[in-house]
Amino acid sequence: MALRGHLAGRKLEVPGSPTLRSEDVRIVDQLVGECRELGSEPSRWHRHMARWIARLFGILLVSTGEGLASPQGAIEVVSAYAVSEDSAAERIHGAYHRAGGISGDPCFHALASLVGPDRQITRSRRELVADDVWYRSPSFEEFRYPAAIDQAALSILTLPGGAVSAISLHRALGERDLTEREFRLFELIHSEIGRSIGGPLVGQTEPGPERLSRRLRQTLSCLLEGDGEKQVAARLDLSPTTVHQYVTALYRHFGVHSRAQLLAHAAKRLSREPWQPFRAGLNGHPIEPFEPDPESLSPRLRQTLACLLDGDSEKQVAWRLDLSPTTVHQYVAALYRHFDVRSRAQLLAFMARRSIAGVHAPLTGTSSV
Repeated sequence: MALRGHLAGRKLEVPGSPTLRSEDVRIVDQLVGECRELGSEPSRWHRHMARWIARLFGILLVSTGEGLASPQGAIEVVSAYAVSEDSAAERIHGAYHRAGGISGDPCFHALASLVGPDRQITRSRRELVADDVWYRSPSFEEFRYPAAIDQAALSILTLPGGAVSAISLHRALGERDLTEREFRLFELIHSEIGRSIGGPLVGQTEPGPERLSRRLRQTLSCLLEGDGEKQVAARLDLSPTTVHQYVTALYRHFGVHSRAQLLAHAAKRLSREPWQPFRAGLNGHPIEPFEPDPESLSPRLRQTLACLLDGDSEKQVAWRLDLSPTTVHQYVAALYRHFDVRSRAQLLAFMARRSIAGVHAPLTGTSSV
């Protein structure tokens, strides 16, 4: 059975442009799925995405990264990655960022002026800056021309909390521009990747637990141990109403909408600072070696578990794995039995506490329980 991801069933038409093909849907689904499997480490999924785009469009250099937008429209770079088969192009890209990068780049200045909350802007270089201005700019003369590369297209996507995701495509000097279909496919890739940043894809700018109050950190620790709200109230000697308010505050802080999403979010991050203190639980006791081993699961159960760890519901798992909801429900029940838990929240808490959220199997192919 073929993978059917979160794009399945969507009509991918962009006004005034060619309709994207079913093959394009498959490409984007596969890329997003592979990035999600690497999602606990930003540098890995960023570079994987960049390599994919470079091969897909025959682009000499792809740079990607995250930043924070100020109310005045300036963008502070938080992370930057570049992928190219030309080592000189990668070195010059590094020099570009060390020298201030986008602060003196007319393309980024033009693009940043268009950015607004919850908005994606994707433009070719010629749509942003005229040739005569661009080819006389220090950004081109000092950092593009020596590597024989030229800016082809840029895309900026604003995320909650003022975070920004950016992807920049560079072609060799004199090479053709992207076709209209390629341009729209690039726009779609960034849009779909952006939907996962801060969720299945760990972002460098996302809110962490370090600014939580003491009570919120205690509540989060209890939830990560599998406690329900009543159990949290009993352990912390709080009223159920107060605990519910704390849980709601945690949802807002991390941009999630349910306990399962919160636990899936944490499970991706417990190996990273500043999440590591939560691995020991509320009482600070280290995790003992455990059984059963998730490695002993069948391929289909591992695929189902991987989807649950990404925060998917059973219906979303069914879409991603091209299975019936009944079959997925049976697989989830089998996972409960395997790990001796009684709910999805307990399963996610079990996995999160042991920092094995990276248990993933390729979400393609066929297999049976």
